[in-house]
Amino acid sequence: MSRDKELASRRSTFRGGSGILLADDRVWNLPAPAAVVRTAEAENAVHYSELLRAVREADGESDRGLAELALAIFLLGLNYDLSAADLQELLAFEPESAALHDWRRNLSEIVASHLEFSRRPSARSDPEMFHHGGPRLFSRWLAWLRVPSPVRR
Repeated sequence: MSRDKELASRRSTFRGGSGILLADDRVWNLPAPAAVVRTAEAENAVHYSELLRAVREADGESDRGLAELALAIFLLGLNYDLSAADLQELLAFEPESAALHDWRRNLSEIVASHLEFSRRPSARSDPEMFHHGGPRLFSRWLAWLRVPSPVRR
């Protein structure tokens, strides 16, 4: 994918935020926490809340990595109109490569900023945004990520 693809894939509701280098060697933007909270529709607000909770409650490094990946996919989807093939291309790093380790570190920093923002009293003023309902959504995301798929290989 080229820089033109990044620009062409932007949604009309594109929200600036944190740039992150993906597997195509291009910087893509994940929306900042305040932008997600400010502009999220009710359904997205619930998904965002559940994904943050999934990261917080992850059992071990592997589950946390999956939860962070799920949040990254969600955030990319807020900013870009991407197919499953696009996501595969953007997130298919060489195993154990320096690029993968850099991406994981950068993603963890971005996720930490979303978690920090979600703990602020002002962020929790919207009960829909950070409710602590059941684990159904995370369970579905985690199950989806754990099942081998030709799209995610």
